[in-house]
Amino acid sequence: MSSTRSGWPAWAGTLKDVYAVKLYHTTDVNEEAVAYYVDNMRKYMPDHRPILCGLGVASLAFGMKVEIEVRAHIPQGS
Repeated sequence: MSSTRSGWPAWAGTLKDVYAVKLYHTTDVNEEAVAYYVDNMRKYMPDHRPILCGLGVASLAFGMKVEIEVRAHIPQGS
């Protein structure tokens, strides 16, 4: 996983460390949208299956339509 933010340490982890993805969305999610998320998780995290949870919410900050929360466990010494 890379980041363009300055100060982000190179050892901060990779997609292999991800164990959960939570989607908050303000729009209706149909089967096509779910398939899109699942296909991309399989593409970028092919060696494991993180938990995927989607939640409909009334609104998000700054007019956003989707917010994605990712949780990862980075083993000590990595």
